[in-house]
Amino acid sequence: MPGMLGTELVEQVKGLRPELPVIFMSGYSHEVLAPGALAENGGSAFIEKPFGAGELLRAVRGLLDAEGRGDRGV
Repeated sequence: MPGMLGTELVEQVKGLRPELPVIFMSGYSHEVLAPGALAENGGSAFIEKPFGAGELLRAVRGLLDAEGRGDRGV
């Protein structure tokens, strides 16, 4: 995404659909990326690149399960 960070995109999308779950993914650890980004974006998860289909599916399943419980955080 030239010219925009993932956290900036999430802010814009959450402005339109605040309930939308988000999966952050990066080749850097989540401590390096944007401190507090996961905490600030309830209903979000983080997976580190490279990741396999199983890891992605677990992250999606975790968000869907959390949503079903009204938990909104993973």
